[in-house]
Amino acid sequence: MFLIDSSTHVSPEDWELQKQLVKSLAYHFNVSGSGPRASTVKYASDAETVANFTDSNFIEKLENAAPLRQPRRFDNVIYHAARLINITKQRRGPVLVILLTGGRQDRVSVSVHLDNAVKALRMNGARTYVVAIGRRASHSYLVPLVSRDQDIFSINKSTYLPVVAKSLAMNIRTLFGKNFCLTY
Repeated sequence: MFLIDSSTHVSPEDWELQKQLVKSLAYHFNVSGSGPRASTVKYASDAETVANFTDSNFIEKLENAAPLRQPRRFDNVIYHAARLINITKQRRGPVLVILLTGGRQDRVSVSVHLDNAVKALRMNGARTYVVAIGRRASHSYLVPLVSRDQDIFSINKSTYLPVVAKSLAMNIRTLFGKNFCLTY
């Protein structure tokens, strides 16, 4: 499952960069209408499913996705992802959640505990990776979202995306072999 940042802080260039990275990762994981499936959720304050695992036109739906342009909330998208994983019975192997973000969660008026949101994902068998985009993404702030520090990857506009996609795909395959699930 790909969680892509569509908050007000993400520039149009970074929005396209995220979509290109997801397409590149989908290629490395052989995501297709007839093969492994993936889902994509765009998020800001709200979370909205762009493509679910039953969609055979995953890339087309990703291409046509428009940003939400709201403040950034990790907790909402993580809970959304956990609910989607929980209601799906068609899983085999670990579920991978790849969160792309351009920075920290915005300040909110309610007390938000990211640990609780991440626990909800892990209780559903999900393993989380984070791709930090640009200079505003604080590595130390993102650590609670992952199991291991090396599960955080950083990119910027000058990063060659195929290298990042291949590195992330190899990291995942090293841990799980081919027995993992990008679907919810």
